[in-house]
This record gives sequence, C-alpha cells and structure tokens, in this order.
Amino acid sequence: TEGLLKLSNYEVDYKENSSSNSTIKAAAFPFVKTLKDFDFDFQPTVSQKQMQEFCNLGFMEKAENIVFLGNSGVGKTHLATAIGVEAARHHNITYFIKCHDLLQQLKTVHNYLITFVHFYLTVNNSAIFFFIDRI
Repeated sequence: TEGLLKLSNYEVDYKENSSSNSTIKAAAFPFVKTLKDFDFDFQPTVSQKQMQEFCNLGFMEKAENIVFLGNSGVGKTHLATAIGVEAARHHNITYFIKCHDLLQQLKTVHNYLITFVHFYLTVNNSAIFFFIDRI
C-alpha cells in the first residue's frame, strides 16, 4: 500500500507540474524568471517583502492592479514576469504581451469591426446593434 501511495503522489505531482508548465508556456513570457532570480542588492529601492506579497497573488483576489514604472533596465519586466509565472502556476489565465503588440492587435480588430459594420449596413441597409463584451 505504501508503494501505491507513493506512486499515486508521484502521479499527482507530475500532472500538477505538467499543468503548471503548460499554463506558463501558454502565457508567452519572453523568459521564465522567478523572484528568487531577482538581484535585490542591485536594485535596493525595490522592496523584496512587497514583491513577495505580490507573488502571493492577494492583489488578484482583491481585483487590484499592479503598475511598474521606471527607467529601462531596472527589473520591471523581470518582476512582472516573476509575478505572472506565479499566477500561471496557480492556474490563473496569464498572458504576456508588449504594449506595441497589444496596440497593433487592437488596431487590427478595430479595422475588422469597421469593415464588418460597413459591410453589414451596406448589405442590409438597416440599423445594427453591435455589442462587444469582455474585450
């Protein structure tokens, strides 16, 4: 029975790890970093305690946002990625995208919607009610 229990625990751990890795991969991080990888001595103005608190994901439960502002090369992407990796490990839907890429995608969607509405109005010659939810 002990051997079966160990094997079952191993299987559960393996599936959990595999699931977490899949979620992390789907998040499209530019690299996988954790808080342990961050050099707080290099950036003493960053509170290790606060970053650890963010990695506990309490801000998500409270529906709060985190915004990192600062000069280039100070660790914003590293810290945001570390928090995102932790969120993905806890099976939260997580996606990394650069601001420029997001704006390009939104512009593409906007152009598509304009074309769609114009086509619909031209073909049907009538009013349209267009509802977009959760973009």
